[in-house]
Amino acid sequence: MAQVHTTEQTAVLPSGVADVPRAKAFDKPLLLLGVASVVIILCALFGYRYSTHAKQINSIAVMPFVNESGNADNEYLTDGMTDTLISSLSQMPNLSVKAHTSVFRYKSKETSPKTIASDLNVQAILNGRVMSRGDQLKVALELMDPQTENVLWSENYDRKQGDIVSLEKEIATDVSTKLKSRLTGSDEQRVAKAYTTNPEAYQLYLKGRFYWNQRTAESLKKAADYFQQAIDKDPSYALAYSGLADSYAVLPYFSGGSPQEYFPKAKAAALKAVQLDDDLAEAHASLGNILSGFEWNIPDSTREFKRAIELNPNYATAHHWYSDGPLLSIPNTQESIAEMKRAQEIDLDIRMLQRSVALPVFAPVLLRGEHRTHLAHELLIDAGGVLEERHRNERDRAAELGVNLRLH
Repeated sequence: MAQVHTTEQTAVLPSGVADVPRAKAFDKPLLLLGVASVVIILCALFGYRYSTHAKQINSIAVMPFVNESGNADNEYLTDGMTDTLISSLSQMPNLSVKAHTSVFRYKSKETSPKTIASDLNVQAILNGRVMSRGDQLKVALELMDPQTENVLWSENYDRKQGDIVSLEKEIATDVSTKLKSRLTGSDEQRVAKAYTTNPEAYQLYLKGRFYWNQRTAESLKKAADYFQQAIDKDPSYALAYSGLADSYAVLPYFSGGSPQEYFPKAKAAALKAVQLDDDLAEAHASLGNILSGFEWNIPDSTREFKRAIELNPNYATAHHWYSDGPLLSIPNTQESIAEMKRAQEIDLDIRMLQRSVALPVFAPVLLRGEHRTHLAHELLIDAGGVLEERHRNERDRAAELGVNLRLH
């Protein structure tokens, strides 16, 4: 039977301490006093051992929620709710939260929790199931210790579709309080922050991210369209503007379109996102990507990436783009390696990220006549194999555009 371990309502990993048996009562006062003293000492000893060895959860993998609706069209909802919770929990200080691509490689696969925990180097796993039918939305969550497969915490939610935004806030708050015993007021606000109060805009945004994560020319165009629809529903939706900026920024690479066509749109969307919410890490990373990849504005790009990382140190994309953009252009070899390694700590599977930022690598070549050095290529290969195939891809792409790309 599954076990539940809590300390001040905070989930902790078990320490393996056995219960202390109660002492039997004796008639003789002296013997009773002696036994009571022994019991007190033992309780104190075991209590110390429990408090010392019970591990606070400092790393977690939020696994892709399972769509139990029987309708594949609802995949965007389950995937989107997973991503939203990952983003919310990543706001917590001193908590390592694995990124989208790290956990989604296990989607629809029968992999043991222990294997996942070993692969991703996490202490806890959160599983979820979503049932969406008509106006009803049911969510079941289960936090578990992957080593023992004991349940540390579980909860069921039954809401209306129109309450999805408040439900996401409630889930983020509940999970965060089970992971950490104490959160500051500002931490709680960041974790439970809702970027829109409009449920239609939120669902359109989730559809946008669903197609963004597929990384094809067609899917990116669909993503941009859904982000724009979300903005139309809520013109103050900064996160949707950030998604729109990211879609336009990578479309030239995947579609073969002109950077001059898409990049001004990307910059306008990124600037609007920052204007609407200066505390949004995604917005600053989007703007930093445009400034380095299109305008070759290294000082301002560096400032934007540093701001993004300051706001959310767990945002793998910011670390990766910072390493692959301004730091590679200066070049600042050691810092670039450090940022790339940090990105990999958060997101072990960065192959998708590699493709998503391929354009900024050669965009300066197309727009400014600059070129990446052989050292820069070796730098990222050493940092994680990110550019194993990019040599050939960049040459082929540059040849298509009539550019002589020099890499050595």
